[in-house]
Amino acid sequence: ELSWIEINNRIELFSDIEFVIAFKERNDNIKRDVSEKIKEIEKDYSLGDLFHIDFDITTWTHLPRSDKKIFVFDSKACGLDLGPIDIRPRMPDVTKANLNWKELNDVCMHRLKALLSALPIEFLQGEELTNKAFLMSIAKNTLDITTWLHPYEARKLTSGYRARLKYWQDNFSSLKLSEYFSESDLTFLERCLALRRNPYEPVNLYEMFATCLRIFMKAIAYCKAMNDV
Repeated sequence: ELSWIEINNRIELFSDIEFVIAFKERNDNIKRDVSEKIKEIEKDYSLGDLFHIDFDITTWTHLPRSDKKIFVFDSKACGLDLGPIDIRPRMPDVTKANLNWKELNDVCMHRLKALLSALPIEFLQGEELTNKAFLMSIAKNTLDITTWLHPYEARKLTSGYRARLKYWQDNFSSLKLSEYFSESDLTFLERCLALRRNPYEPVNLYEMFATCLRIFMKAIAYCKAMNDV
């Protein structure tokens, strides 16, 4: 579900690339060297403010004991093996039964922080905005609500914004989610998906951001209810 735009013959990516890198043994010098090399690559390619290369260094013996995070589930479900030895079969199977729910709920804080980091100063000054990076940040971070909340009522874990949203759409009336979200909220998530495919569409960023925050408020209320808070 990679998203990008071309401006003046220059490609700008609105998605991160995340790697799991396995070595025979953990070594701080290796981690430092890899980190420096990745910084050089990001600088050389200069693919936009929203593009980052994230990585997790592990060892082959630790792979099967990896934390049961949603990232591990997604990596195993739809990641690409790029090395001579496959990593995915060595990762643990992540299910609803063993999922790290605390880490999953941290998605909310990470997404809100990402929105705040992307907020242009012009937005606070009430100026007209055509900032595509901020638009894509709104779209991506709102869609990540499906990453965060989908496991609560789904029969099984699912990868991808589209698949998670479709489950909500197909089962909406029978989900407790419907007590907090409206069908128009799901329509907005569908629009965020469409914008990631076509970032050129003109939009009102103030309205987009306001809707995004309203949906986050509903998401937090739903999460509290599902956790008896």
